[in-house]
Amino acid sequence: MDLDTDTLRNDFSIERDAFLPVLLLGLSLLLFFISQVTDLSSQRTTIMTAIQRQDDVVKQSRQVQGKLQSLALDLLETAKTDEAAQKIVGKYNIRQNPPPGPL
Repeated sequence: MDLDTDTLRNDFSIERDAFLPVLLLGLSLLLFFISQVTDLSSQRTTIMTAIQRQDDVVKQSRQVQGKLQSLALDLLETAKTDEAAQKIVGKYNIRQNPPPGPL
């Protein structure tokens, strides 16, 4: 009976010794995955912020483009009657493209 008790103690000791490393490995993997998810979330937020800023810049550039087109059209209209405007149009070779035809 003493032999069986020693065998049981050894079995119990082996199971207990294997539990701690497996538990630590599992916890370390869990912490690793949590850090990865946190990093991905942070990167996503950064990317979304950059996209929003780019959208704002595109809107501003479209507004500036519209204002410049309006200014150029006004200059072309003024060049019909004003000599200074004609010089500017000639110097910078400002032309109005014909509207696109049907496809």
